[in-house]
Formats: sequence, C-alpha cells, structure tokens
Amino acid sequence: MRNDSGLKLRETADDLILDIQFDHFGTSYATSSADHKLRIYKKDQNGQYVFTAGWMAHSAAIWHIDWAHPRHGTVLASCSFDKQVKFWLPPAMIRSASEVKKSTEWVCFDSHGVDKRGSVTDVRFSPEWFMADHGEPNPKSGSKVYVSCCTSDGQAKVYYAESPVNKRTHFKELRPYIIINSNNSSFRCTSLDWSRLRRKSQLIAIGAESNEVKSVQSGSAQDQGNFRLYKYSEKSPTEIDGQEGERACWDLLEDSSYASWMDKIEGTINLIRFANIFGGNGHTCAIAANNLAIISIHPDTFEVTPMQIVVPDGVALEKTWRLAWDKSGRVCTVHNERTLQWTRTYSNEDMLCWIGKPI
Repeated sequence: MRNDSGLKLRETADDLILDIQFDHFGTSYATSSADHKLRIYKKDQNGQYVFTAGWMAHSAAIWHIDWAHPRHGTVLASCSFDKQVKFWLPPAMIRSASEVKKSTEWVCFDSHGVDKRGSVTDVRFSPEWFMADHGEPNPKSGSKVYVSCCTSDGQAKVYYAESPVNKRTHFKELRPYIIINSNNSSFRCTSLDWSRLRRKSQLIAIGAESNEVKSVQSGSAQDQGNFRLYKYSEKSPTEIDGQEGERACWDLLEDSSYASWMDKIEGTINLIRFANIFGGNGHTCAIAANNLAIISIHPDTFEVTPMQIVVPDGVALEKTWRLAWDKSGRVCTVHNERTLQWTRTYSNEDMLCWIGKPI
C-alpha cells in the first residue's frame, strides 16, 4: 500500500494482515496479522518506513489494533481471537537501556480476558476529550484514558486507567459503563467506534454479524438488525444484573428514522468508523458490510440521514471489508477487492463524490 507521500510501505508478515494503524503524528505505524504477531515501523531520516519491532503478541489471529492519544503516552492496544485485549508500551518506557538494546519487543503491561465463548473483535480508544465534557478534569492535565472493546458473544465494555500510562498502569473495567451485558448470542458484535464530534451527546456505534432469525410461524428469515447506537447519559445509581450501586450510563437510541436505512445494510458488518468532524453539524459514520453505507446523525435529535454515495459505472461496492477516514473527515477510503475513495462535497454535505481511479 502507499501513504500520502506515495512511499511504499513494506510488510513482512507471514500471514494475512488484518489491520494497520498509523500513530497520531504519522511517524510510525503498526500492523496486526493472522500469524499472531504485531509489528512496528518508524519513519527514518529519508522518509522511509523501516521495521523496528515485531513479536508474538497473542496466541491467535489479531483482529484490530489502536493507538492511544499521545498525551496519554505511546500506548498500543490489540484484540484477538484468543479472547484477550492487551495493552503495550515500547521497551524504552519499561526496560533499562541495556535491556532495550537486547530486545525490540514491546511490553504488555496489562491485559483483560473475556467470556470463554467470545472473541474480542474490536478495540478503540475514546476521543481525548471524553469525560472532560462531563465534569472530570481536562485531559491535558492528566485525567484518565478510556478504551472500549466488543466481543463476539454480544458484550461491549469500557475500561479506564490513569493518565499518563506507565508500566504500573492497570486498566479497570468501568462496570457503570457497560454497554451490552446480556450474553445475547443473537447479537454477535464485530466492530465498534466512538463518535468524533465534540458534543456532550457522546455516541458509540456497534455492529454485528448478520442477524436473521427464522419465524416460528412462517418459517421465513427476518432480519433483527445488526447495528446499534448508544448515547452517553448520566443516571442515578440503579441495579444492573442484580448488583446494586451500578449505573446504566449508555442509552440505546431507537428512532423511527432508523428503519428506513437499516434495511439497506446487507449482511455482516465488518467495520464501523466515525469521521473526524471539526466544527461539523452532525456525527458521520461509515459502515462496511456487503455494501457501503454512510450516515449522518443529528447531534441533538439523533435523527439519521443516509448520505448519497455517487458510484460511477463499472465500480461495485460488494463485500466491503475495510474503510478509513482522513484526518479532516472529508475523504473516505474503502477496500473491497480494490481500494476506492470518495470525498464529501462542499456544496452538498450529504453527498460523497467519487474521486480518482481504483487503486
């Protein structure tokens, strides 16, 4: 693949690459693959990305990775089919100078397992301002780092740790912030993401496998929906799962406008990603499934409006596997069998126009 400068990124994985993520500054990128390994590449003085570290990070395929905001430190999170989410620091932050020279492996300073039936399918750090808008200290002064993950057995949780992160940091589960805790096997989570529009109405979107349930009476398959949208709320303590003192801090949004576009999502959702919106007038979310769907969510009413995607003749959007937004939140890059790009138009914010040729 190529980066913005047109430089070729060389990869040495022994198996299928499942995810690639650049850090906040674009000076490093990490890859995860089906060979159970994580690899780190850094840009040298010549502008070339060179391999600097690689290690066996999990005992199964690593689905996704994500970098924390740099104000929390150089922290990488990974999730795997081995039912683990792990957090990594570079060796220079933990080991002595002599030990760093002997090993390039990053150090796992914390990990969390999930139910034996579930695989951790996605992991995402929150926007750096999350909770700063809800009464906690500004993240610039330290505060906390938040990270969410979802599992194939229908759970999504949020963890937190003190910031900045170091080798003694331990991520704790914020049980008041559990999004799904029903062990609902009919909603098998595949992806999740935090909204990037800075509003008090912080959203988390969760996608799942195709959720067709056979009707007992008719015998026909009915799609029960495989996309959910949750809004952060601050409620008084209540009882959850028979345990007192916990709070239901995420509300499932159910709007009449959902039905009109959810039927258009075909098959399993492979990836969900919100766009970075600076001064925008709504949340923008891209959904990769058997087709591509991009929606705009009103920040106050949460009404959903499907965005029009202009597709030229001869270009198919079947089986979309991966997608990513640029830093401005205007260009969406999609990968199925080819790499395709769309850009948001200035004349019509609800339309994405085709740019360039397939890569």
